[in-house]
Amino acid sequence: MNTLKFKYVLTIIGIIFLTASCKKNKPNEEKPVEPDIKDPVKKQFIPIKLESENLDINLKYIEKSALISEVNSSDGYSVKISYLDQLPFECLKYKSNIPFKSIYFRKTANTDLKVTFST
Repeated sequence: MNTLKFKYVLTIIGIIFLTASCKKNKPNEEKPVEPDIKDPVKKQFIPIKLESENLDINLKYIEKSALISEVNSSDGYSVKISYLDQLPFECLKYKSNIPFKSIYFRKTANTDLKVTFST
């Protein structure tokens, strides 16, 4: 008799475990993640001075644009850049205000820039 009761108890416990484990869990309703919308950039910040231990580089820009017009360094070198249609046209490199290198840019038909160096 005890064996029969033991079998019934085991059967009932097994059925309880089966029903508990097969119970469907409702998925948690997760809120969709909304991307952080930041204010659009109202100003563009561009560097005007780069510094290291032995060298300072100053950048000058054309007014109301991000195009560099002149680069001066503390070692006496400077570069002046001319633009044509928002593309570099000519770069003149100076040492102690004496020009010693020229770089000319020319736009070709396939929208590449052709570069010519002269000293």
